[in-house]
Amino acid sequence: MSEDLKLPEISEKDFLCLVDTDDLIRRYGNPVVIRSEEKPDLVCMAREYYERMVQERTKMLGEGNIRYWIYEFSMPLEIKQKLDRICASYEMTMDEFFQSAVADAIRCAERDPEGLRREWEEIEAGSESGMEIQLVRCYPVHQGETEAQALTRKLAEETEQEADDPGDRTGENVSS
Repeated sequence: MSEDLKLPEISEKDFLCLVDTDDLIRRYGNPVVIRSEEKPDLVCMAREYYERMVQERTKMLGEGNIRYWIYEFSMPLEIKQKLDRICASYEMTMDEFFQSAVADAIRCAERDPEGLRREWEEIEAGSESGMEIQLVRCYPVHQGETEAQALTRKLAEETEQEADDPGDRTGENVSS
């Protein structure tokens, strides 16, 4: 349990004696940490409190609370090295290069959607089609959430999705 979060505590033995009484929340609070010598700490809270927390988190994770999106791509080493050389020759960081490339593609798509489509078809048909740059995953980072928390949430969603429908993701490249 985090040292910053000071919750009331109860021993496992006391918890087991009081779990079915109304006295537990009145005496120890809501939520309360259950301490055990053999097991990791647990947190107990009233169902209503838990449901309210879930509703608040759902509101917080709504579209209006997205700070930004993270996109993860995979590419062969040769393409990464080529990209590194190009960035170095233009004295750009990788972030600056991608920002410029995406901004340029957006401008092109807005100005001439069919031109962008033709350009992509030319790339696919030409020698550059073997670039093999693939989107691994994308996910939002919400207000009040760190990138690590957002990634953990996304990975949990992917794991849940794989468990629900294991055949859909077979062979998908998920390395970053």
